[in-house]
Amino acid sequence: MGKLPLARAFGILAMMLCVTVFTFAQGTTTRITGVVTDGSGAAVPGATVTLTNEATNVSLTTSTSSSGLYVFDLIQPGTYKVSVEKEGFKRFESSRNTVQVNLPATINAALEVGDVSAVVSVEATVEAVTTATSGNVGTTLETAQIEALPIVGARGRNPFDLLNYQPGVVAGANTGGGIHVHGSRDRAFNFTLDGIDINESTAGGSNFTPLRPNPDSIREVQIITSNFTAELGRSSGAQVSLTTRSGENRIFGNLFEYYQTPRFIANEWEFNKQRIAKRQFVQHIYGGSIGGPIFNPGFGEGTKAGFLRDRAFFFVNLQFLRASETRLQSLTVYTPQARAGLFRYIQGGRNAPAGTNTSTTFPTGAAVNADGSPRYPACGPGVSNPCVQTYDIATGRPITVDPFIIGLLNSQQGPNDFTAGDGLNTGALRFVAPQTEKQYDLSMRFDVKINAKNSFYVRWAQGEQNTFGDIANAGLQRIQGGANWIDTFRTPKNLAINYRWAPTSNFVNEFIFGMNRFGFQFAYPAANSNVPFVLNTVTDFDRNFAYNARTSRTWQFVDNMTFITGNHTLKFGINFRFGNQVDDRSSAGGQIEPQIGFGTAQSDFSQWAVPTAGASSINTNDRNVLLATINNLIGRIGSFSQGFVVSPSNPNAFAAPGTRWIYNAEYPEYDFYFQDTWRARSNLTLDLGLRWEVKLSPNSVGLPVLTPQIPFTPGAPPSNALRWEEGDLFSNDYDNFSPSVGFAWDPFKDGKTSVRANYRLSQDRFPSQVFANFVYQSAPGNTFQYTATGIGSQNLLIRNGIPAIPPIASPAALRQPPAFSTASITTVDPDIQFPESHAWFAGFQRELWWGNVLEVNYIGRRGVHLFGAYDRNQVDIFARDSRCAENFLEAFNALRANSTANSCLINLMFTGDPTNNAGTTTFRAIPAVATTLQTGTTGGSVANAALAVSQHTTGGAQTIGRAAFFNNPFFLQPYPQFTGALNVLETNDLSRYNGLEFIMRKRLSKGISYQVAYTYSVSKDTRSFDPTFATANRGSLQSASNTPFNNNDRSLNYAWSDFDRRHVWQAFGTYELPFGRGRQFGGDMPKALDFIIGGWQVAGLFNLASGRPYTFYSGRNTISQVVQSPVSCSGCPRDLGRLTQVNGIPVWFTADQIAGLSQPNPGELGNTGRNYFIGPRQFNIDASLAKKFKIGERWAFDLRVDAKNLTNSPTYGLSDAAMLFTSSSVGQINNTVLSFSRRIQFSGKLSF
Repeated sequence: MGKLPLARAFGILAMMLCVTVFTFAQGTTTRITGVVTDGSGAAVPGATVTLTNEATNVSLTTSTSSSGLYVFDLIQPGTYKVSVEKEGFKRFESSRNTVQVNLPATINAALEVGDVSAVVSVEATVEAVTTATSGNVGTTLETAQIEALPIVGARGRNPFDLLNYQPGVVAGANTGGGIHVHGSRDRAFNFTLDGIDINESTAGGSNFTPLRPNPDSIREVQIITSNFTAELGRSSGAQVSLTTRSGENRIFGNLFEYYQTPRFIANEWEFNKQRIAKRQFVQHIYGGSIGGPIFNPGFGEGTKAGFLRDRAFFFVNLQFLRASETRLQSLTVYTPQARAGLFRYIQGGRNAPAGTNTSTTFPTGAAVNADGSPRYPACGPGVSNPCVQTYDIATGRPITVDPFIIGLLNSQQGPNDFTAGDGLNTGALRFVAPQTEKQYDLSMRFDVKINAKNSFYVRWAQGEQNTFGDIANAGLQRIQGGANWIDTFRTPKNLAINYRWAPTSNFVNEFIFGMNRFGFQFAYPAANSNVPFVLNTVTDFDRNFAYNARTSRTWQFVDNMTFITGNHTLKFGINFRFGNQVDDRSSAGGQIEPQIGFGTAQSDFSQWAVPTAGASSINTNDRNVLLATINNLIGRIGSFSQGFVVSPSNPNAFAAPGTRWIYNAEYPEYDFYFQDTWRARSNLTLDLGLRWEVKLSPNSVGLPVLTPQIPFTPGAPPSNALRWEEGDLFSNDYDNFSPSVGFAWDPFKDGKTSVRANYRLSQDRFPSQVFANFVYQSAPGNTFQYTATGIGSQNLLIRNGIPAIPPIASPAALRQPPAFSTASITTVDPDIQFPESHAWFAGFQRELWWGNVLEVNYIGRRGVHLFGAYDRNQVDIFARDSRCAENFLEAFNALRANSTANSCLINLMFTGDPTNNAGTTTFRAIPAVATTLQTGTTGGSVANAALAVSQHTTGGAQTIGRAAFFNNPFFLQPYPQFTGALNVLETNDLSRYNGLEFIMRKRLSKGISYQVAYTYSVSKDTRSFDPTFATANRGSLQSASNTPFNNNDRSLNYAWSDFDRRHVWQAFGTYELPFGRGRQFGGDMPKALDFIIGGWQVAGLFNLASGRPYTFYSGRNTISQVVQSPVSCSGCPRDLGRLTQVNGIPVWFTADQIAGLSQPNPGELGNTGRNYFIGPRQFNIDASLAKKFKIGERWAFDLRVDAKNLTNSPTYGLSDAAMLFTSSSVGQINNTVLSFSRRIQFSGKLSF
């Protein structure tokens, strides 16, 4: 099927190794370079340069070129000493130079004439500005900063939280991870640990990886936010590189505990508003680290026992997390009387819960008091309405109640809150339900220097992050003290093996082998096969669903070679990934476990003496609840469905009932790199790079990949004969060449000024989860949902067993769905292209004083072929037939304007005769159409009317498709097999970004480090997120504005990105207070006093950002049935909204402002368009205060307090309802708060 097999891939790898076509590793190493000159500034060739890691004493040696240049490449980040020797000159030594991953460092040396035995020593001479590379714009957080900055989370200490405080990074979006960098998509991140991917490869995530490195296991975090050079790739957004700590020549380690308690967690703002008690959250994070030289007990002939200092090192970190959190669970349950079969209702009125307008006269008042007792007397002789009447379901009825169901209902507690439900038969069961979290994360690294030319390390990391009663997945208990509804299990594992070979001073090769594996499982731990049914009215609390799970594994082969010739540093190489995703689902073909409903639509109640609805009898709604309760208690089947999957061993048949959907998809990736870093002059570096990424269509192991075999994209003829056959999702893509060019210039040749510019083209990948969710398992013939037709009229009872399933058609027969249905499906445009991002950058850096650096950057980005989705079956409201002068829109407007008018086109569609007014009568009588024809705010949705016509049936067949009538099934939608939706994944979206950054920063020295940044940017696009867990979102969801308003005019969606924030201020910093022994103040104070005054440190994070855009929907579908149209407004500014209190309710738009908005007319799109209005700003301050107590020379104990959202400031959001013109809560913020309340975390750490 056009894909490179594994054997061929290994062949390519072997060939590449043989011919040394290798490249730089992704995120594992760095480079030190410099120029050696004499006192006159002339180059010194042939000087011996030695690089020594100060922690391990491991050294490398090279010589300067004819231009005085030296380069050490593919070295591990850390702190190094550079020594330079040349006969006739004094020896030069520069120590304490910290170099960072992926960011080449420049250390120049000026030799003084003299004897080589004399030494000139300096410290930290690494240049503070970047002159050795044209790209790799970003920030590096070093060990001390990672440890000091406040990281306070609800599920551990996530160093990726620090991404939010980097220039160009904005937080907040309508869907996805919500973290965007310089206009890129939130899933366009690439995370590596020691050069090996740790991505959530199925879906990506902007601040999430399955493996959870903690600050005590990480040496540094580098965030490259734009214009990375050719050695980095796979994604166009941020490249986040982490390196694991390694051992040193001394034994070191720590033990730590981080603790959060409810006493120091503020209540959420919205809870205070609703007078809800705060959640009870307790979290313990504890563990430790140890590292040092490996001990040799005497292995090897003549070897003495001892530590292998300077040769072999180890590091181990282990962290545990235990957390518990409570939430108020609210369920709808039956009252004891209803469980006994006694259904009560207000005769002459209507049931209503306690607190419902009790001060007014009946029938709008509550049916019960706060304790659940009826407010009205029981009906009987002499008692007038309103009164409480009782219908006995359990006595004297044609069918007895089901004892199993009654027992099941009685196993759950009764209601304890009657302000919900109907009061008499149902109420709310509210209780505090727990979520518990259990995690561990283990990281181990072993480094070995074999000799001066060969070294290697092995790093293994694994963990478990298990959430019991997962709140994020609605997993809390539904019986107090019972089983959780969802438990979530996460099991990441990651391996990196790195071998470095440097046979000569100008050649070095590095090979990395790695594995990234993780599994997610979402399980109902108490799956009960005896409960295949779903109850009416009340909340289900038991089920037969088992679990959904996915596992992803990627084998990774990276080989990197650096060859230094003259002033050129050449890099070549490969990065091969062999990924697969295995889905193991209950949710396939609907659900593989039987699903039975007790619906009443077809049930026969003729023998049940159910009271007739009427003003003096039972209310219509209460009668419907009574019928639903009858079917619940007797277990009468109203519907039955079950999912089936194609047999793995026989694709021509479906597997046995209950067979799970297990699908193994493979995703190979082949990347090749070339990079030339040319020191054209001593102060000018030119970069020229090229990256080639081979992108292949996925294949499957066992079950087939099925795709439509008839064209269905724009321009293709309409059809009702789409058939799915085995094939590729899309064509293999071999022409993804990504150039990277740029320069770095030191205009004054003093290492204090840098002028840089770079251009980079990057590609993105597709999140495989979107194919797993929406394509593979929904393809006709791969799965099938059996639905029993007419079963509700057969009077079947669940106590007699699950109904028999008749023979099912073969998968081959089902690959062509019926010519008409209201179903939906998702497929892939076969001409899809991989997304591209063009990025250009120009920057200026200047070291001002004491290591403070001013940086100004301009960054531009243009994205093309971006991943998106649309509904190919968008209705055509402009459709016309030559037999009538009007199109559908014109006919709709005419009928809406005149309640007695008739329409030629409507008559034609419904009767086949343009003069037969029965067609217009039928049209008006369709409930969905009748609503759209109203003249108020609820009317005007012409697209909904068109959909109702397209889906209308006569005699079970599509009305407009019947030969005796209109005989044109394609008139309003081109593919009537899926009138619900034919969603197509495609790459026709685009984006543009322009940003200007002003940054002041200082690397850690003398106890101070900081970065302060302001970014002014504009980001626009037609869509802001990759389809992953959602595709073409619909209706009035904020994310729905990313779906085309009109498939024929995509420019209508081009507007400000969901995440566009015009102004962003960000800062972080650490400061060791200058008091105590060895400090600026009190340097010689007594030890006892220093124990109290010395060793204090403060750190903080700051973020202030202007609001992001929102779409204000009109409540009308005036163009498309897929997405509502925005409102219109004459002269409204984008910042119309302001935070205001109205009757104690926080609002963003006042009633007067909303009065200035209007709904567009049918056929028009509101003039505000997508994402016009700006929402509330974002503000946050986190802070840390720490005290170090020294215990002798080696030991220390740190006490620390961290605060998240120190000022307890809420960041407000706008709900979907707030931005809907026809909503009762339009313009209101209400309880939509996006930030967490203040959290305070206490910790202690013992270090040695």
